[in-house]
Amino acid sequence: MRFPSHVYTPAAPQINHRLNNVFGHKKSQVLTKLVMILASQINFFLITSVYIILYVPLLLQFA
Repeated sequence: MRFPSHVYTPAAPQINHRLNNVFGHKKSQVLTKLVMILASQINFFLITSVYIILYVPLLLQFA
């Protein structure tokens, strides 16, 4: 079963393919998972920091 690339992370197959050439199949699957986890963590932190930056001034006005 294939994921539509715009829903699933489009970078994953390319990253996986590159790493396959360098490290071999098993290691590259683990590395791809790690990269994806890291990417999602970074996204999460970016989103939360943007929300904090936006909402802190509002909260200070009401304090």
